[in-house]
Amino acid sequence: MSSKIIVNQDMNSKDKKILLAKFQKIREEYEWIFENIEQLQKEYPNKYVAVKDENVKFSANNMREIISIIKNANRKTEEFVIDHIRTREVTLLL
Repeated sequence: MSSKIIVNQDMNSKDKKILLAKFQKIREEYEWIFENIEQLQKEYPNKYVAVKDENVKFSANNMREIISIIKNANRKTEEFVIDHIRTREVTLLL
């Protein structure tokens, strides 16, 4: 379903740069989600969103549905950051 990222000591410089760029893009998308969470909670309450280039491209009620929507659009899930937009705080018990 998703591609694996394999990092090893033998990775060449070019591959390392590509990998770092991918991680940076993912980080930027999550930062955008965090910075815009209040608006996203209003527009997509309790929905799963697929974000690319700091825009919500698709939304759905569950993970299976959003993956299906992405695939039906002839896109790859790896192109997007997928997150669940909760309308209430979640408390984690550790």
